Amino acid sequence: MASQAASRDEQEHACRGDAIHYCSSEIPNKEKITACMKQHYDELSPPCKAMFKRPPKGGSS
Repeated sequence: MASQAASRDEQEHACRGDAIHYCSSEIPNKEKITACMKQHYDELSPPCKAMFKRPPKGGSS
């Protein structure tokens, strides 16, 4: 399955620091961490950004 560019382990490794920095209050709930990380997409480190699809612009604001 090539569409899954990275495994969960790779994603967790790439994003661990960002998750702790931006979303520590959501740990250990992976679904909440993922939602939080998407909210902080523009602030994530490049390796972590690569693990997430860019959220669509517009919509809520």
